[in-house]
Amino acid sequence: MTTSAPLRSRVRAGDLLPVGTVGLRSRPVRAALSMLGVAIGIAAVVAVLGITRSSQADLLARIDRLAPTCWP
Repeated sequence: MTTSAPLRSRVRAGDLLPVGTVGLRSRPVRAALSMLGVAIGIAAVVAVLGITRSSQADLLARIDRLAPTCWP
């Protein structure tokens, strides 16, 4: 049994943009839903990071207020 070299891709780098735009134009609803999903995902990550930062700041403020009463 002989082993052959892996086949090389026949798509050139210059062909990627036209092929991608054909896919976007042929399925506009799919493209719009994909963009909406990416936007919602980014918004969710930003919201979660904001909530954790504000919760952390609130917790540290509460601990600072308790510190004089807990330790002499």
